[in-house]
Parts: sequence; structure tokens; C-alpha cells
Amino acid sequence: MAKLAFFNLPAHGHVNPTLPVVTELIRRGESVVYYSGEEFRAQIERTGAEFRGYSPPLEEDPGEVAANPLHLAAFLLETSSDLLPSLLRDLEKNPVDYVIHDSVCPWGNYAAQILRLQAVCSTSTFALNSALFLPGTARSMLWSIPATLLRNLPSLRRIRRARRYLDSVYGVTATRIFDVLTNRCGLNIVYTSREFQPRAELFDNTYRFVGPSVGCVDPDPELSRELGDSPVIYISLGTIFNQALDFYQTCLRALDGMPQRVVMSVGQQTDISRLGPIPANVLVRKWAPQLFVLSRASLFVTRGGMNSVSESLLAGVPMVVVPEIEEQRLVATQVRDSGAGLILSARGLRADHLRLQVDKVLSNPEFQQSAQRMGATLRAAGGYQKAVEEILRYRQNQNVPSA
Repeated sequence: MAKLAFFNLPAHGHVNPTLPVVTELIRRGESVVYYSGEEFRAQIERTGAEFRGYSPPLEEDPGEVAANPLHLAAFLLETSSDLLPSLLRDLEKNPVDYVIHDSVCPWGNYAAQILRLQAVCSTSTFALNSALFLPGTARSMLWSIPATLLRNLPSLRRIRRARRYLDSVYGVTATRIFDVLTNRCGLNIVYTSREFQPRAELFDNTYRFVGPSVGCVDPDPELSRELGDSPVIYISLGTIFNQALDFYQTCLRALDGMPQRVVMSVGQQTDISRLGPIPANVLVRKWAPQLFVLSRASLFVTRGGMNSVSESLLAGVPMVVVPEIEEQRLVATQVRDSGAGLILSARGLRADHLRLQVDKVLSNPEFQQSAQRMGATLRAAGGYQKAVEEILRYRQNQNVPSA
């Protein structure tokens, strides 16, 4: 048995895929100390891991800066500078045998380097490679980088200052901004399939595409009674970019009177009373059990978060994707290119256009068939069990001692 430290962002999209992995690691005899935000304590402790909060707590929500790569890089480097003193003291007092860190948790990567520990990278989105973003690449996510550089000189100054500090104090050199956003290791666990990964040929054998790490579907008898036997359209914008009153109102107008029941999850911050009249075929909730609703759904209207898209494909449900940030646009492009759905822009979206696209997906069985085919590749990749097998094999091959 070995002891490991797991470093993650306090964000649902990053924490949720790791929970089945941590549960299985512990079942197989590993001891896990998991660093994240206090709001995830209960979920993490249910896996059997020991929870530890960051000190100081993360002052900024990573989701709020994720739309701009330079802002995100500055935030991650400054956060690393803030967290490393307490993390290193903690790890020196309570040693671990190896580290697993999220792909956008450079402080975990740096702590492993400083303490000379083996590290594994956990990637909750697609694997990223600078070659993906060269001019002319069809799936270019950072096409606007030159303009971004000019607009964001304050972020560049923050990045330069933080890199100098990390180098002078710890001897850690973040050679490229791109490295701060990926934190590649000797083993990189990616929660998708090679078939769904953009330009999978760019990634060598250190990248293991294990498919989504998803738990079981818990039944919801009360919601099931409300839905009856009707086919379902599910609308959810996820946990970060979900305050979109105009968009929800557009959905209500677009889907009014459709034969499907519509389940619309609007998030905790949305005032449902401000939505206006709610059609008889629509159920509006602040939260809905997503895996269960998708098990009943014929169509999913989503922002294109990686976890949501993976869960939709696993259920064989086609999508209309309305992305907000570049990462979601990359995922949306894969949905479209795989034939599993369509992309819409939220800006200026009209109810009649949304209705047209929804009807198009629902009336063409090829969208569902493509979603089912891609979902089959995600299931075949192995899931959290495969992730744990790869981690344990890597630990043994690297001669990480067992406690």
C-alpha cells in the first residue's frame, strides 16, 4: 500500500470525475490525501480519502477566469506561489509516496518536483497539445492568441512576476505558458476515448485515454412519476456559466407545446420567478439528477462541459451545444464532427432558430446513432477501473515504494 496526495481545483467538472477513481484506489489498498476546496469536503470524505483544504483558500473561482488562457495562467501561477509554502510544510510533516494532480493544478506538479516525487496528471477535459492550436488547425481553440496577448498585458506581467518568484525560491521554471495549462507528467490520465479526443495522433503512449469516470445512475421515483412515459428534452448549462435568464426564456418560448416533456435545470442562483410563464410541458428545477434525466432523454441542450457531454454520449443522447468559453467550443466541435449534435451561438439566439435545430436533431435518427456509437467508444475505454490500473502499473514500474 502506498500513500498519495491528490491535488485538484474546487470545481465540479474537475472533482467529480476523480471521485470514482479515488474510491477504487482506496479499495485496492492505496491511502489518499485529497486537497481541494471546503465545499467538496463531504463528497471527498465519502470516498474514504482524507480531505485537506488549501491554505490560503483559493481567492478566485477558476471558472471565472477560464475563458481567457492568459488570465487563467496568471491565476494558476500566483495560486502556486501562495499555496506551495503550506503544501510543502504539510507534505514534509506527513510524507506521501507519490502525487496525482489535475492538469490545471501546477502547484501539485511543482510540489512533486521539489520533493522529487513521481507524479500522475489527471485531465478532466481533452488532452491539450500546442500543435492543436497552430494556425489552420480546424479545431483551433486559441486562434485569437495574438490579439489576446496585446489585450492582456497586465496578465503577462503577472505571469512574468510569478514565474520569477517560483524560479528564485523553489527552482521551478515554468518554461511556457502552455505548460502551466497542461502540466504533463510521465503518465497522463485522460477521461475520454481516443476516438473522441481531437487529433489523438498527436499524443504518445504517456497519455492513457480511459473514458469517462462516471458512477451509477440513481433512480428518482418522484421525478419519474412527474415525467410519465413522455420522451424528454433536457436543458442544463452546468455549474459555472448557468446564470443565463435570457437563454432560459428563449428555451421556454422555443419548446412550448412540444410533445416532449422538458426538464430545465437553471442552477441555484437563478430566480425562477423571473422566467415568466412556464409552459405546461416544462419542469423547471434549480437542480436535476443529470444521469437519471439523461437516461430518459431524447435530446440534451448543454453548454458543452466535458463531463456533461460524456454523460450524454454514454446515454446515447444527441445534443444541441451552446458553448460559452473556448474549452466548451472545442468540445462542441467534437460533438458536431462526430455527428452527435449541432452547435448554436448563444449570442442573439432566437426561439424560432432554437426550435428549428431541436426539431432537426430529433427528426434525424443519425444524430442519436452517432451519439450511441461514440458512447460505445467511451465505455470501451474502461472508465475509472482502467484509470486505477494505469496508475498502479505506473507506480510499480517507477518503483514507488509501498508503505
